[in-house]
Amino acid sequence: MKFHNTCHGKHITLSEEATVATRIARFHHGIVFGDHPVAPGERVTFEIRSTTPEYAGALRFGFTNHNPDTIDPQSLPQYVIPDLTKKQGYWASAVNDQRLIKEGVTFSYFYTAENIVKYSIDHVDGQVASDNKLESSVNAREPMWPLIDVYGTTTSVKFVAAPVAAIQCRGVRGNGEFTPSQISLASNWTESDVQEWLKKNKMDDLCDLMESYDGEHLEEMYNQYCEDRRNFEKDMKSDYQMNSRVYLKFTVALGKLFKE
Repeated sequence: MKFHNTCHGKHITLSEEATVATRIARFHHGIVFGDHPVAPGERVTFEIRSTTPEYAGALRFGFTNHNPDTIDPQSLPQYVIPDLTKKQGYWASAVNDQRLIKEGVTFSYFYTAENIVKYSIDHVDGQVASDNKLESSVNAREPMWPLIDVYGTTTSVKFVAAPVAAIQCRGVRGNGEFTPSQISLASNWTESDVQEWLKKNKMDDLCDLMESYDGEHLEEMYNQYCEDRRNFEKDMKSDYQMNSRVYLKFTVALGKLFKE
């Protein structure tokens, strides 16, 4: 397996005969595709080559029915989730526990004819149940190209040979998440969870302004904060009417969510 040589995010460079994809800037625009479709049961396996502590969140993985040859690279959005997954023909899941995504770790995943996506992370077995998402988003009876978002803490991946022995996978949550002991919960928070977090940290004034925010919104805000703190502070004080005290409280609480 190699990465598609021309269809990838604008912050991606390919090397080692297109087996290595590296995000060279910021935390997004890291979408890449496999160069050929895979059959049910055929493993997509890659090694984590490098990571960064600067951001939150880790890689996303999935499949698409869209041939990368027909996709305009300039049209690729910043993120697989939710920008591509809200479109028909794309399915992806997030790996939200940064502790599992380390340099040298091997990640492997595949789909079955029953629309189930299974994965393993460095011999830690798991399973992403379709929960009707795979079936409603992509058609496993049509060609399926691998889809990866080199996002957040993950900065470089390399395709490697799939393990010879099949790994027995265990089931996890039906919504495609890791079990609570394995995940960084904040990234998976619902809108209600965010509201509860704001109230717990005595930031009730922000509840109305962030009424529609979920965990992925917080994760993106944290990455923006890490990337450019000066402009982030300016935007937050302007858009959310934060004074210096509230801004400090918010950023300290935000940091605790994604750095613990």
